[in-house]
Amino acid sequence: MFGEPIDRDLINRRINLIAGVVLCVFLMLLGSFWYMQIIKGPYYEQLAGENLYKEDPIPAPRGLIVDRNKKILAENRLSHNLFITPRLSRNLTSTIEFLSTVLATPQQDLYRIIKKEGPLHSSSPIMLYQDMTLPQLAYISARKIEYPEIDIHHEQKRSYLYGPLFSHVIGYVGELTEDQERAKDFPEAKRRDIVGQSGLERQYNRPLMGRAGMERKVVNSYGAVLKEFPPIRDEPVPGKVLRLGIDYNMQKATEDIFKEGNRYGAVVAMDIKTGDILVLYNKPLFDPNDFIPKIAPAKWKELISDPQHPLQNRVIQNKFSPGSTFKLVMALAALQEKKITPETTFGCGGAQFIYNRTFRCWKPGGHGSVSLYRAIMQSCDVYFYNVGMRLDIDVIAKYARLLGLGSLTNIDLPNEVKGLVPDREWKRRTTNDKWYPGETISVAIGQGPILATTLQMASLYATIATDGNIIQPHVVSSVLDMSGKTLEKSRSRKEKVEGIDRENFELVKKALWGVVNDHGTGGRARVDGYDVCGKTGTVQVVGYDRGKGLSEKQKEKYGDHAWFISFAPVTDPQVAVAVFVEHGGHGSDAAAPVAKKIFETYFADRKIPPFSQPKLKVVAKTPAPAPVEETLIE
Repeated sequence: MFGEPIDRDLINRRINLIAGVVLCVFLMLLGSFWYMQIIKGPYYEQLAGENLYKEDPIPAPRGLIVDRNKKILAENRLSHNLFITPRLSRNLTSTIEFLSTVLATPQQDLYRIIKKEGPLHSSSPIMLYQDMTLPQLAYISARKIEYPEIDIHHEQKRSYLYGPLFSHVIGYVGELTEDQERAKDFPEAKRRDIVGQSGLERQYNRPLMGRAGMERKVVNSYGAVLKEFPPIRDEPVPGKVLRLGIDYNMQKATEDIFKEGNRYGAVVAMDIKTGDILVLYNKPLFDPNDFIPKIAPAKWKELISDPQHPLQNRVIQNKFSPGSTFKLVMALAALQEKKITPETTFGCGGAQFIYNRTFRCWKPGGHGSVSLYRAIMQSCDVYFYNVGMRLDIDVIAKYARLLGLGSLTNIDLPNEVKGLVPDREWKRRTTNDKWYPGETISVAIGQGPILATTLQMASLYATIATDGNIIQPHVVSSVLDMSGKTLEKSRSRKEKVEGIDRENFELVKKALWGVVNDHGTGGRARVDGYDVCGKTGTVQVVGYDRGKGLSEKQKEKYGDHAWFISFAPVTDPQVAVAVFVEHGGHGSDAAAPVAKKIFETYFADRKIPPFSQPKLKVVAKTPAPAPVEETLIE
């Protein structure tokens, strides 16, 4: 009746087993739920969002760049760009065949662009082609309904209205490169953003970029936009406007006179009172429009293999011996150290035997007995050889640095380089050798290892013109909003040179006036009715004896460099101009006429009236100057 007894232990084991299995299954489900919701949640959320929404970036218009008179130098133009989202394609092969035909681009090139950005089924829009022509735009727009993976964006692209003329001031833009992205050169930019690659475009990239906007649309599973859901727009914020101190007319006048001479070189003009750069000109130039939207490989190769280095900003990146323009530093040092007085005279017979070597003057027949005034006015080398023998190289270096040489000017342009002011410590550190007295003699006339940029020389003469006030130069004078309202004005650092008496500055300024207006070597920079001051310089590229035998063709490669550094007027100076002509020959012939043209443009545009009589007359206490025809060749 009661059968076999129940095995309760067996039943309990089975119940526990079943409960364990159920618990394991529950834990597995819980783990899967946690993994899907917590770990992979953002991923699936993104996928769902991509299926539901389509986001199109709206680039911000890049800020304009205008000259001091608000003449537009860099603006934006409309560009029609083609995008593709491969994941939305029903037949990518067919789409690529179609686009290849319309765009006249090989299929493999289009595939290469897609693969570079991601897998062939990427769900992100990829820019496939920039700057479509209007016929290409019309044809593709008409067939777009057949290809939902294709999108057309209308963007604003950079345009440089005067081509090469301002290339080394403004620079150019381009897409953020992978190297720049890794190096975080532009932390505010992301992939495919347009950033400044050189010049002001790079220096002021942040205010010029503005802030990009976004348009979010609701789409169906095929990627088609659902019209019943209006798009949500986040409007872009345009970039700021840069107003430069650059004067278009002065820059154009500089180009015109350089073209006449068919020469290479660098020119800079600076407002002495504000630090505004009025002219910044290089030759050779390059056209920044060649970089928009992308520079062709052949064009890039041509630019970087050009032996004249057109991409190099000669005003701030090329260093040369200053030649005789450095004699002003020697004069100030010797006067301040009381090694000479204005009446100190030395005899020049065309050469002098010093430290077992003959040092020549540029004038073979010599200048006779010369004072400081005539030595500067006629650029007598022998006079400054004697000054060099009275000064130690470390003392010369001290005054050169006091006046700003050997340091950056800190202009608001990228990649400025320092010059070089040699002294004993520099020689020991770089060559493990001692300094020799003969080297001081070379430095005394601006030759040897001393080096300066064209901008540094302009800054030096601006400092002399203002009796020892160093002002930091800047290209951008103010930042404006798109309505023209000033948001920020540039303020330059000013520094007073300590340790040089004002009367010594006055002495050399009078001599600089004489260089241009009193039968000196800079007579070709003279502008009637205006007190232009300046100094010529000629820098030997090869030795004196070898240089005499150069043919006309060889002079293009080995001829002397020409300098002319100047300011005006002598009382209440307003503008400093530095001209450097590579292999131009004598400073008086090649460089001084360039400065004259720039001064004439400056005075005419500002309607500064000429005076009937010079404001400064200098009566030399030493023998009368030589005739003009004998003094215009240094």
